[in-house]
Amino acid sequence: MSVPMRLSMAQCKVRVEAYQRILDANLQQSMAMQESELAILRNQAAEKERVQEERIRKLEELVMHQSLHNQKLQSMLGSKLSQPPRL
Repeated sequence: MSVPMRLSMAQCKVRVEAYQRILDANLQQSMAMQESELAILRNQAAEKERVQEERIRKLEELVMHQSLHNQKLQSMLGSKLSQPPRL
């Protein structure tokens, strides 16, 4: 039969301090990992926004070019209609 070992108050304090250091280190590591994940998510969101803005810009350019082309065609059609028919 083993004799139960009693820890002195000083030994208990040392153990509690050691556990507290471990908990603090784990918390620091966890916070660093979360901050890193947040930075990655922010970068991904910024990249998605940049890509979306680029798509919008290209679509706006396409609409502008198509509008100019349509105006040109309307002008040509208008001038053809205003000319007397060829015989």
